[in-house]
Amino acid sequence: YFTWNEMLFPDPKKMSDDIRDQGKEMVTIVDPHIKVSESYFVYTSGVKKDVFVKQVNYRRHPPRTKIFEADCWPGLSAWPDFISPRVRDWWGLFFKPDGLNDNFYAWNDMNEPSVFNVPE
Repeated sequence: YFTWNEMLFPDPKKMSDDIRDQGKEMVTIVDPHIKVSESYFVYTSGVKKDVFVKQVNYRRHPPRTKIFEADCWPGLSAWPDFISPRVRDWWGLFFKPDGLNDNFYAWNDMNEPSVFNVPE
């Protein structure tokens, strides 16, 4: 999410302008699960800002936490902790794309957590 396939959409600004000139709106879709990948800027930003839901291991003393990871549409995923206003502010920053005109809208899909294979 928050990226363009450069092969299919080499000039998002021009595409946005063309769509606006036809009297249409542009809507992109995003989901709240973030692909776990050190090469994905949304994930690395989330790790740096400490925004992801945590899994607690109470068998350790003191208890230890780590980012909760499980499978969803992009594969191994992490979920922002939207209960926190700080996390909601962080998430909102991604909805201000550079270079697109004002006919750009976002469909924030799957507002419920969805995990395909629940870890034990």
